[in-house]
Amino acid sequence: MSIPHPRRHAKRAFTLVELLVVIGIIAVLIGILLPTLASARVAAKKINCGSNLRQLGLLWTMYANDWKGAYPDNGQGYGTWELIPDFQRELFVDKYKFRNPRIWYCPSFTGWSLGANPEDDWNQPASTSAGGTNWTLGYAIYAASNNALLWNQATKNNLPPPYRANEKRLAERPLIMDITIKYGPPYTGNISWGYSAHYERGPKPTGANSLYGDGHVTWKPMAFMTKRLVNYPNSYERWW
Repeated sequence: MSIPHPRRHAKRAFTLVELLVVIGIIAVLIGILLPTLASARVAAKKINCGSNLRQLGLLWTMYANDWKGAYPDNGQGYGTWELIPDFQRELFVDKYKFRNPRIWYCPSFTGWSLGANPEDDWNQPASTSAGGTNWTLGYAIYAASNNALLWNQATKNNLPPPYRANEKRLAERPLIMDITIKYGPPYTGNISWGYSAHYERGPKPTGANSLYGDGHVTWKPMAFMTKRLVNYPNSYERWW
């Protein structure tokens, strides 16, 4: 009777070359997948941000229906601004049931307080010279802003902010939009888009969502955005 050779059933181990080949393949796959995953994450934030604006469009419509067509007053802001007064916040939360703070902040926005989440600002009263208690949002309100009206006239953009839900050309006139701000001296030492939404990488934001008076939301790449409101040229500008 023959005796099996002891080496015949021994497990074969990877050689160093084979192991390096496997590691190399995995590294190549990761290099291919990471940009795709990053692009998918950016796209998801853009879609989520637009969804938030659509919900806010419903809120602005509900408010207008209850107030004889008038949109919420944004008279305390400076151009397009991110402030709502205390009584509006209570009304939006208690009457219209918009209690989820995430609706008020684009997921691509870092937040004014630079907290872990942009909606951290929801429960922090704004530090501002505006009268009364105000709350800072993650979107810029263009509708019903007297200062936005004045800047629109100064820059000759011919797209004044709408004040009522029955005005003309509402499909062209935004109610609320993503924050896109260009800062420069004397506000900052260098040109910066630091508090802009969709500011992923590169010298400028990738673009912005805008909610228009007829309820639709449009994404506009930065290359097609226009300087709309100016405090000092190249020092403090808002784009949409």
